[in-house]
Amino acid sequence: MNGINLTEKTTARTTPPISGDDIIGNLLHNQMILTPVAIDAHGRIGPMLRQNLYGTPPLHPPYPHANNSSQPNAKAMYEHATTLPAPIGIFIEADQRWKQLQEKHHKINKNSTDSAI
Repeated sequence: MNGINLTEKTTARTTPPISGDDIIGNLLHNQMILTPVAIDAHGRIGPMLRQNLYGTPPLHPPYPHANNSSQPNAKAMYEHATTLPAPIGIFIEADQRWKQLQEKHHKINKNSTDSAI
């Protein structure tokens, strides 16, 4: 094939490697939150997603290297992702708002039928 060996891998890199902690630092700088989502083989969700959806706080720290000084952005991101204003208890909040709207809707309907009598 035109003298090209397809089994030979090229290792030429056009950009320098970026560490995960640098990426997390960039997200923090742009006021973004990175929430890891874990789902096991039995459909159970991980502690960070559980907190986002149900408000159940994860264990502190979630993994041993969270306090590692070589990854300061990872620790900062964990703090940002597990404290307000990060989304915590989305389902609880949605349920409360839905109930409030139902009560308000019920009162409006009750008042309109009372005045029609």
